[in-house]
Amino acid sequence: FQESRRDLTLALFAAGLALRTVQLGQEDTEALRTSLAAAEARYGSAAGSSVDVLRLQSELARRVAEVRNSEQALASAQAGVNRWLGRAPDFTLPAVSLPDPAAALSMTPELVRIALRSEAGLRVLDRERSVAESSLIASRRQRRPDLGVGIAGRQYSGDGAFRQGQFTLSVSLPWFNRERYRRDIQRDEAQVEAVRLDPGSRDLALREEIFRLSNTIGAARRTALSYREEILPQTEAAYNAALNAGMSGRGMLTDVLDTRRARLLAR
Repeated sequence: FQESRRDLTLALFAAGLALRTVQLGQEDTEALRTSLAAAEARYGSAAGSSVDVLRLQSELARRVAEVRNSEQALASAQAGVNRWLGRAPDFTLPAVSLPDPAAALSMTPELVRIALRSEAGLRVLDRERSVAESSLIASRRQRRPDLGVGIAGRQYSGDGAFRQGQFTLSVSLPWFNRERYRRDIQRDEAQVEAVRLDPGSRDLALREEIFRLSNTIGAARRTALSYREEILPQTEAAYNAALNAGMSGRGMLTDVLDTRRARLLAR
């Protein structure tokens, strides 16, 4: 259930990211159309350059193709969500949006405890240790003498009267085969020791994985906050300044396109 919920969550994040990519692409396409219309108007009034018009036309055509590819990627991402929900690939889903950056995640004892409790491999190793210890106990018992006592009686089939009794005594003497029993015990002891040490190694590996993932998540969170709080406002201001300068004929088209790409990347 946890793995299914994880995979569904990843599919929803992918669908949200694909939708956001389409939305940004559509907004960028409309901005390019506006810039192209302004460039064509300036060129018609002999105040602009045909090179700017052609460059904007090429950029718009490329952007339209990218938006179409993004729309196909969105359909694929939504089909992935439908698969985990047991629906047809073309089932219409509501729009899903990306959440805000999550709170900081640190490696706390509670987080480690939850991870260790949820690690199925540790439970498997615990079962293997119990089996190895039971096998060792059985091997140690086999090298001891085994004494068996029994009693048997026979009756006459005609009248059911007692006719014969028998006592039996059996003794196994393992001293003549000590070497084999010793090897079996050594083998089982080594198995118990290996199984005993394996959970410690798995525990350390799991703690290392939690530490690495928490650092990776922290780095991604800091990057997201940096883009949202610092880089995006700066690129917005640079793009607006370059766009206004380009509209008034005092700026260069390359500045508008470069700041537009930086703004789109930050968003």
